[in-house]
Amino acid sequence: MVKRGFCCPADIEKVRKVKEAGYDYAEVAVVFLMELSDEEFEVFAKEFKEIWGSAYSHAGLFPASVPAAGPNMNKEKTTEYLEKALGRVHTLGGKYVVFGSGGARKVPEDFPMDKAMEQLVWTAREAGRVAESKGITIVMEELRKEECNTLNSITETYAFVKKVNHPAVKLLADYYHMVQEGEDMDLLPKFADEIRHMHFAEPVNRTTPNLNDEFDYKTLFAVLDEIGYTGGLSIEARVQDFDTEVKEGIKVFA
Repeated sequence: MVKRGFCCPADIEKVRKVKEAGYDYAEVAVVFLMELSDEEFEVFAKEFKEIWGSAYSHAGLFPASVPAAGPNMNKEKTTEYLEKALGRVHTLGGKYVVFGSGGARKVPEDFPMDKAMEQLVWTAREAGRVAESKGITIVMEELRKEECNTLNSITETYAFVKKVNHPAVKLLADYYHMVQEGEDMDLLPKFADEIRHMHFAEPVNRTTPNLNDEFDYKTLFAVLDEIGYTGGLSIEARVQDFDTEVKEGIKVFA
């Protein structure tokens, strides 16, 4: 059985509500953790660990202000950011960090894409280097074309992970982005050797999945059963009513 997660902000009351709803973990984005002062993070970490013991995964590795590729990418700044950001993840006990970060990965149209991809490989390897030293694995996430112009399909992202070739850089499969890019769930067995984490949402409006929407998620769960996937599957959605949606989302896993 998969581990059930729900993405939420660095708000301890929302973190608590994810636990109360019956999920296995709350996925707080790294960018939210990095918005906290050192004092605020110390308080948050203490309260988080009182609720959960330790974290499991974190989305949102980079903010747009720390470009992973492009003309403003700066290796020294990237390494400095990674050390602090992944240090905070380590404090919480997180095992997986999602490298989606569309704003950081988006490359200007007039910038050479081959150079951008070389930079992105360096950034992924550097993230893997820092992560490995802290017992963390980076998972690369495909993002639909409307959000980013690099690594738009799971097929492309799988090939990228193979090129990076780092033991602490693996693959995330995102149901929403796969559907948006016209990719079938039958692709997952092909990439199962690298998949370490997953996200999903209602595949049209990116809302929280629930039993009353028109989508049948049984196909997704059947494929996950087929490949023996027991990692994390986090609901990552545009949440309007947190209290209601966190309770409704858990029912989809039944």
